[in-house]
Amino acid sequence: MTIVLKKKSILLGGVYFIALMLLSAWLNISDYMYDAGYYWETGGIAVTNGVFRLTDFPQTFRGFYLPVIITALRHFIGHGSWAWRVFINVLVSIEFAVILPALFGDSVEEKKKMLRSLVAFVVFIWLWGNYLQYPLSDFVAFFFFSAAVVLMINLLKKEKAISRIIYGIICGVLLYLAYNTRVSYLWGGMVLIAVALASSKKKKQLAFVVLAVGMGILVAAFPQMLINQKNEGSFTPRIYTENYMNSQNLQFQQVLWGITYPRYETCANLEEYSSKFAQVSYLG
Repeated sequence: MTIVLKKKSILLGGVYFIALMLLSAWLNISDYMYDAGYYWETGGIAVTNGVFRLTDFPQTFRGFYLPVIITALRHFIGHGSWAWRVFINVLVSIEFAVILPALFGDSVEEKKKMLRSLVAFVVFIWLWGNYLQYPLSDFVAFFFFSAAVVLMINLLKKEKAISRIIYGIICGVLLYLAYNTRVSYLWGGMVLIAVALASSKKKKQLAFVVLAVGMGILVAAFPQMLINQKNEGSFTPRIYTENYMNSQNLQFQQVLWGITYPRYETCANLEEYSSKFAQVSYLG
């Protein structure tokens, strides 16, 4: 499960990126509503006279990284939707050309890896190509987490302490980025660390793994901690989802919705809104 940047991977990633950019140009989606509109605008709130101030980031139930990344992209690439298109298409290309083949394992032949990657890419774009055009957190968080998984697996194979520390710090940063982008990855991160520790054959490495990953998490969490200190009066790395749910934890509320609402349909077409909106049946 080693990440190897071979010519084939780079070429395949380039093909994916060109295909994705052509798809983005063809769909030409630039009107962002609801959550997508939130991410598109929130980071810019902390920019005053062209200067970004961390302490000006608003009190919200989302993490700060994705809105700030989008704000930076809009500053350097432009205010139009191409900023998001370039960013997300780069992530998708790396995911399917580099990270996914690494997850297939070293026992799989290179040609089979590339073929599996291509099939997975085509199916994914067929199902989610339109969805990717909106600045949302789902795939971004998944990208961070899947990269952390590959790094964690490779970390346990390293013999040199310095290599384990470097991989561990980067892995910790990615795990916190995944959590900050989408809080449900808190559980995924905990499971990943627990499984990695339990499966490690060299118990002496555990101290290095825990220390390095913890350092990475703290480094990545520090900006959010400063924001929380200002907005919540608490120097913690957590995301205060209670700001949205009237003092209720959003994660637990979503679990409750998943249990009690067997079916949920929604429509983003405002013309059909009045006649074909959401049909919800509630058990209880």
